[in-house]
Amino acid sequence: MAELITFLKDNGWQLTLIAIAGIIILGILKYANVFKKLDKKIRHILYMAISIALSLIRSVIYLACTHNLELDSFLAFASAVFALNQAAYALYDTLTLKELFNNLLDFIFHNKEEIVEEVKEQIEEDKNKKE
Repeated sequence: MAELITFLKDNGWQLTLIAIAGIIILGILKYANVFKKLDKKIRHILYMAISIALSLIRSVIYLACTHNLELDSFLAFASAVFALNQAAYALYDTLTLKELFNNLLDFIFHNKEEIVEEVKEQIEEDKNKKE
């Protein structure tokens, strides 16, 4: 137990960022209705499988980058990422963050030309100020 507490203490913010990345990926898949033709129960199982697979892949990448790719570390990290991912997704789903995220994506996709144009204008203004 002490090893797990030490591990979470040392890797807490990395776990959080990795879990949030997974939620964003799953949120985009759900927003795009990638699996809308499938039955709801099958979609749920598929999203769970994707979540598990992403947790495993992200864990391998992170642990390989930190030169800590051992079986014990991998199992602890992958389990923690998956658990944090599920907890954060439950909060995302129940605290109306889902609607906020969907509204944000709707706004971006429906106004992308205007947003790109505004960014270009801002870049041009910044260049002119420097000169």
